[in-house]
Amino acid sequence: MRADRDRRAAVPAAEGQRQADAIGVGFRAIHEGKPDQHLLAYQYLQTLPEIAKGDANKIWIVPSEMGKVLENLGGLFTPPKGQDDR
Repeated sequence: MRADRDRRAAVPAAEGQRQADAIGVGFRAIHEGKPDQHLLAYQYLQTLPEIAKGDANKIWIVPSEMGKVLENLGGLFTPPKGQDDR
């Protein structure tokens, strides 16, 4: 019984460690890639539907920088200043 209990306890711990490792890999990749604000804004908006899928998501808190995120995303569709539409 003790071995079974220990085995059952090890499964969530191993899953948690696997997720922590995956988060670490993603975190390092993001920072090594030096993403610009446009990419971060786009990824942020792409993630929102996934966040909303969970059963525990009853309240949404919109970050105060959401306006800046949308402003940056809008910049993806406009040419940089000083460039014409050739």
